[in-house]
Amino acid sequence: MIQRSAKILFVVMGLFGLQLLALKASAWLWPITGETFKGIGLANLLFYGPCLIALLVFHLAFRPQAKFRWIPGRHAFRGWKLIILLLGLLGTCAFYWPAIGRLLSGPGPVWSLTLIGGALVAPVIEEWIFRGVVWEQIKPSGNTDHLWSVIALLITSVMFGLWHLPFAVRSPLLVHIGFGLLMGLVRWRTGALLPGIVLHAIGNALQVMSQA
Repeated sequence: MIQRSAKILFVVMGLFGLQLLALKASAWLWPITGETFKGIGLANLLFYGPCLIALLVFHLAFRPQAKFRWIPGRHAFRGWKLIILLLGLLGTCAFYWPAIGRLLSGPGPVWSLTLIGGALVAPVIEEWIFRGVVWEQIKPSGNTDHLWSVIALLITSVMFGLWHLPFAVRSPLLVHIGFGLLMGLVRWRTGALLPGIVLHAIGNALQVMSQA
């Protein structure tokens, strides 16, 4: 227990140390190329680019003990697991309801290249790291102890929320942690990453398209 707790602490510190470096790199790049990227609708890549490099380094440094599944088996779409997926969809709509309201009451969706980073790159990378690599560091697939699943759910959700501190101006930290809990629950009960990626992408797409 003590050894695993120390490993988890090391993993958390490693991830946020890399995030700090990524944010420093992003801040350094912005004065040089910010206006150019903003002009073609790719300004968010100045954030996601350095963060993507940091996450790739993290993956190489902290490879999971067991391989996680990307695509759920057919059993994930039956019975109570299907109910979990439907609750995940409803929960995503609830978390992004302000964005849905803006889309319904505004002139319509805003289509831009920002969707590449926000609705494609971010969901895949973030679910891969938090619900994939970090989750497996805490609770490897071969471990059937539900207690460690709960611990993995809580830790990855808080880490996911803190990772989004640069966006805390738009959405409170607790909202990001809550959404992390929802995505973690979907990952736990389906045993795969793809359902969470799809829900995450839907939510981010709603957010991006509702920005006038």
